[in-house]
Amino acid sequence: MKCEKGEKFSHGNLIRYGTFDVSPAAGILNYRQGIFEGLKEYRTEERSILLFRPEENALRMKAGADRLCMTSPSVEQFIKAVKDTVLANKCWVPPAGRGTLYLRPLLMGTGATLGVGLSTEYTFLIYCSPVSNYHKKRWLDPAGLCCNGHGSGNGVGGDKNGNWNGGENGGGKPRVS
Repeated sequence: MKCEKGEKFSHGNLIRYGTFDVSPAAGILNYRQGIFEGLKEYRTEERSILLFRPEENALRMKAGADRLCMTSPSVEQFIKAVKDTVLANKCWVPPAGRGTLYLRPLLMGTGATLGVGLSTEYTFLIYCSPVSNYHKKRWLDPAGLCCNGHGSGNGVGGDKNGNWNGGENGGGKPRVS
């Protein structure tokens, strides 16, 4: 789904996964004007598919968009897009206990704005992929990480409490020791 600055998102459509054109002057590339979410969809023993709290993800995306002065899809549009994406990809939801279908909703400033300012256009999309249960049987092997401590946990002025996810996916620059 796309919308112009100051307008509302309208109905979107499903397309095959692939690349898309974006201006080198897009807000997402130059000013990190973007937000992402992550959802996991599970298959039950009865072969039903369960959505895990999509309304919480929708509200968090909306809160982040408000903070970044971005136009966002409504909660209803977000949930409908999640459901449509899952239904179109239900054959990729792993069997019960063998993994999940991971969805990555993105909201990006895609309008060309060379200069400090808000994007003139916003794009909302969701892509997905099956993933395994990588936490199920063993703990992750620990790695020695060091963060540089500069800036906040989620970008300049970002949110350290997990209330929204900025385009840089986590902030600080870790180094393995």
